[in-house]
Amino acid sequence: MSRLWRMNAMRPNTGSVLQRWLAGRAPHPDAFDCGVRVITGSVPGERSRWTFRTSAVDPFVQDGIITLRHGQTQLRLVIDDVTPDDLAPHAARPAHVIVPATEHDTQARVQVSVGLGELNRFGVETPL
Repeated sequence: MSRLWRMNAMRPNTGSVLQRWLAGRAPHPDAFDCGVRVITGSVPGERSRWTFRTSAVDPFVQDGIITLRHGQTQLRLVIDDVTPDDLAPHAARPAHVIVPATEHDTQARVQVSVGLGELNRFGVETPL
């Protein structure tokens, strides 16, 4: 097989069925890796163990409620006070920090695990 053929095999024609299918599978540019676990109460689609999924936050924050799309689950979160201990790396994902929150609709207490670079999406100041 020639090298040119292999290179072209990885790039489908513009507008082809394969190209449209691949484009539909590509993550949204604002998506990030996020973990959620329920501490007290219950949230449909979530559990007490960490579940990590590709997530997105709605940039429009209304009345202090942040909408997190966690896989197929939508959470409406009110972020609790974040302590320096919350911003320490944790065992589930060493590059992530924990943001405590309350799910607005069910009043369940949850923890959200995100990378330091994603903290600003939740209105949390990044530590120096």
